[in-house]
Amino acid sequence: MRVIKMYTWEDPFANLVELARKNEVRLIRYTSILRGVNMALFFVSSKIILFISFITYILLGYTLDAEIVFVSITLFNSVRLLMTLFFPYGVAQLAETLTSCSRLQEFLMLPQQEPSHRVDRGSHDTGVKPENIKVEAIDISANWMIINKTFAADDESDNPKVLTNTGPGTGNISGQDLRGSQKLSASGNIRSYSKNSLFASTTNVHLTANQKSLTATGLNTNQTAITALRNINYSVKGGELMIIVGRVGSGKSSVLMSILGELPLAAGKMTIRGRISYSAQEAWIFAGTVRENVLFGKPFNPERYSQVLKVCSLDKDVQLFPQGDETIVGERGVSLSGGQRARINLARAIYYDADIYLLDDPLSAVDTVVAKHIFNECICGFLKDKAVILATHQTQFVKKDTKILFLQDGRQISCKNYSDNKDLQLFIGSTWEKSDSESAMSSAKHTRRVGGRLLPTETSRRSTTRQSSSLAAADETPKADDEKSPLISGAGGSTGSENGSDIDTSSGGDESGSSPAKIVGEAPIKQYVESANNDSVGCSIYWHYIKASSATLLVTLIGITNLGTQALFNGSDFWLSYWTDTEQRKAANGGSMDYPPVTLTDTLTLHQNTIVYTVLIASLFVLTLIRTTCFFVACMRASINLHNRLFRSVLKAPIKFFDYNPIGILLNRVSRDMGIVDDLLPPTAFDTIEIFINVLGILITVAIVYPLNILPAAVLCTVVAIIRLLYIRTVRSIKSLEGVTRSPVFSHLAASLNGLATIRAFGVEPEFEARFDNYQDIHSSAWFLFVAASRWLGISLDWISMGYIGVITIVMTLTIGSTTGAQIGLAISSALFLSGSFQWGVRQSTEMESQMTSVARIKEYSELPEEPARESEPDMKPEPSWPAYGAIEFHGVNLRYFENEEPVLKQLTFKIRAGEKVGIVGRTGAGKSSIIAVLFRLTEPEGSIVIDDIDTKSIGLHDLRKKLSIIPQEPILFNGPIRRNLDPFGEYNDLDMWRALEQVKLADVVRGLPGALDAELNEGGSNFSVGERQLICLARAVLRQNRIIILDEATANVDPDTDKFIQRTISESFTNCTRLTIAHRLNTIMDSDRVLVMDAGQVKEFDVPHLLLQNEDGFFSTMVKNTGKNAAHLRRIAKNYYEKRHGSKSKSGATK
Repeated sequence: MRVIKMYTWEDPFANLVELARKNEVRLIRYTSILRGVNMALFFVSSKIILFISFITYILLGYTLDAEIVFVSITLFNSVRLLMTLFFPYGVAQLAETLTSCSRLQEFLMLPQQEPSHRVDRGSHDTGVKPENIKVEAIDISANWMIINKTFAADDESDNPKVLTNTGPGTGNISGQDLRGSQKLSASGNIRSYSKNSLFASTTNVHLTANQKSLTATGLNTNQTAITALRNINYSVKGGELMIIVGRVGSGKSSVLMSILGELPLAAGKMTIRGRISYSAQEAWIFAGTVRENVLFGKPFNPERYSQVLKVCSLDKDVQLFPQGDETIVGERGVSLSGGQRARINLARAIYYDADIYLLDDPLSAVDTVVAKHIFNECICGFLKDKAVILATHQTQFVKKDTKILFLQDGRQISCKNYSDNKDLQLFIGSTWEKSDSESAMSSAKHTRRVGGRLLPTETSRRSTTRQSSSLAAADETPKADDEKSPLISGAGGSTGSENGSDIDTSSGGDESGSSPAKIVGEAPIKQYVESANNDSVGCSIYWHYIKASSATLLVTLIGITNLGTQALFNGSDFWLSYWTDTEQRKAANGGSMDYPPVTLTDTLTLHQNTIVYTVLIASLFVLTLIRTTCFFVACMRASINLHNRLFRSVLKAPIKFFDYNPIGILLNRVSRDMGIVDDLLPPTAFDTIEIFINVLGILITVAIVYPLNILPAAVLCTVVAIIRLLYIRTVRSIKSLEGVTRSPVFSHLAASLNGLATIRAFGVEPEFEARFDNYQDIHSSAWFLFVAASRWLGISLDWISMGYIGVITIVMTLTIGSTTGAQIGLAISSALFLSGSFQWGVRQSTEMESQMTSVARIKEYSELPEEPARESEPDMKPEPSWPAYGAIEFHGVNLRYFENEEPVLKQLTFKIRAGEKVGIVGRTGAGKSSIIAVLFRLTEPEGSIVIDDIDTKSIGLHDLRKKLSIIPQEPILFNGPIRRNLDPFGEYNDLDMWRALEQVKLADVVRGLPGALDAELNEGGSNFSVGERQLICLARAVLRQNRIIILDEATANVDPDTDKFIQRTISESFTNCTRLTIAHRLNTIMDSDRVLVMDAGQVKEFDVPHLLLQNEDGFFSTMVKNTGKNAAHLRRIAKNYYEKRHGSKSKSGATK
């Protein structure tokens, strides 16, 4: 949503949602009509059957009498619910049950993961002697099994998918179609020729640990073997460290998975001696306290625990947590920064007293200072006597005597010490020495064009698809310097990138990484939980739902038809009763009509009575159809209007709403709650209204037959109302309890699947199984309480109904002289109908009240506060050419994300000249991302921001945001053609789009695609490489031709070669623009015209980088100094650019 607002894409996306909703409404309309007909048939079915039966009986020459008529009515009514409602429902449920049993059987019959005969693990339950610790691989090869069909796919299409657990930043193939022919390339990659893919390319299969665990266990019926490792040889003993290096997708994680047994060996032999501990690449944090996540079921050893926190640089963070290490961390660690999650994940592995430690890139999510601390104090210090295998991109930690396993495309290039391997030295040297000097020069002169395919084929294609969970609140990979999030960001709290040479700007502070953590915005860590509401729904909610139908006439018609239908329903019974009396009197007189008429039926012939009865039943059927159709149409209109209001409200909500509210809760509103309002509420509400009117009609009928029956009816209603109140209060609490106890079952299951590799590595499967069984038992207990309460209601109402029927029967028997047999039969048969009606009515009314809470929640989200006006007032609207220059001025800007809190930006006052390149740096929480927020007015600041002499507060949001371009760190692409991703509004012609693609060197690639600009992008653009996705975002910015562009570290998640190309393309395409770069790595801003240094929300320094570096004690100099051996390289870039631009030697001094 943040990107949508910054790109002013609300309207195009609203149109897409409205189109999807329109298709959904078409189905809802069709369903509503079917429901209306079905409910009408259910209501009149017994009357129609009785009508046919009695007419046939009369035509056969028999005479109606009370004994035949009302016994038949009673019997038909007794099976009415069973045959017309419960039996069809039962058949449908039986079919679903059989399907579920079949799926369960298929799942339970899958093969279990078995130990490989190629792996000799020995016996090491109690550990082994240090000299015997060993991991040795001899010529091993291994395959991943790509799943061609999964249980998750209910469709019958022939489109196989990879079964993955889509995680953020994992660089995995996520649900990507593998249609068409696939063949294995010589390098072990998938060569996919897809009719729906944009182009055929070589894709490195890069799966997360969890995904590898799932694919290795055989959760499939058809598998394709993809070579992961080939001919790998290495040996690691106790006291040794082996570092695995290679590009993304080269097989580093696969080596660790083969040791864990998650990746089956296809050839070779492996020997393992010692207990294994494992730290996954994607940090796995389960719901629990910090201590529980670290201990992971192991006994608490205070001394070891304290040491582990210290060497993992967690001790300062834990001290600042609200409850220390007893602080609850949310689902998958959503209340923690990326660095904190990574360090807790690492601490769990280190706390376990194992012999062999497998560490999968634990340093990428922390800044350079903390990474250095962890490497020296933890890996080389605390684990110095253990066998440690470290997979990492952080090649700056490689030492001359370090054993390096160098991989490329799953093959071993070498396994020897760094000093003995020239190929490895060249590879590592290339990652250290990224051609930043060339990048610096390219800003002064254009570099040559690169034709054809831009990026190396080795570039890993990475999916940016995000997974939503109803319990997960935030983006799974939050940037640590995002001050708006209520997170604690300590030293190393930033989310690092994958490249080992990346230099994080948050690396200020002392070398130990023990700089005090900062509580951002003074907000404590908390897990957002949607509280269960046990209160009853007020009348205002019902009225809101009625008004949402926007059809006063329709609602009035529904009320009239409801009353009319019930009148006909009971009227037909009265007519049948009087007709029966007439026929009995006629039979008593020997068939003669020679007696004074008592009722109207006495004056009519048999044929006339038959016609009247036929008209009553026919009118009942027609009116019932009108009633049900009108009701469901009104419900459909209410549903449409509620959805439209909800979506418009959410779309106009300020960004703070999305930062605070978990995405799972929002999705719950627009999916589950709207689903209830669309599908479940209308039939439940109809049942409730129908049964209420039905019961009222029965009581009136009984009272008309004998007025004194009003007294027992009043007692009956009072008792039923009391029982209903007791039942609703009890069931409301039980259902709330059931919902609360259900969540841990699914949460625990999801967490277990997410951390499957870790759970197996630590051998804690029995503990997790026991915990799941406990959660399941607790939930089952709550569910059976609901079942017991329902049975109590049924038994209670049955007894009460029988008592009422008994009283009616006795009263009618005692008054036999004043009432006829037909009247008594009518009263008793009607009263017998109450038994089932009461039970079903109370249950449906309770269910309706429960479902109306969805309307209440939708209403809550339909009344959200809105952002300021999107469009400017006519007299304040800027010229189309604004801004013509791109000068930006901040005047006393303060920013608070929440009231009554300290501002995160404090009195910012500075000027950025037109066309200037400015880098913005600062430590975690310094306020870098907040500058973006105030520029785009995502959050309204105090003070003023002036762009080309216009105060941004004086114009509409769209007029402002359309004139600013941003290239985010994560490229955002959507399903649909390339054309719509470049130009959602359809504002530009094809020539403009091709010109933009030419500028970013993507035109040749797009021309080669089927459909060119109309070629379809997969979800998240997963059929493009990461670099190409970022270039599409660049083309977007080029197309808009704005004078101001903001880059939020656009190359943080790509490899060095792609980084170099994108930096060069940015310099070429935006030469004359005002360019602001929010830097997480210093090497991206050393060639800036000026650098803005932020700290604690204030501007500390603002000058040319080279001049700032002359002040050895300055903030910027300290940041550069803390990068270690890269400092000299960064200083050289700044100096070269300064001399190139100013033509003179460096000067000393720095101005603030």
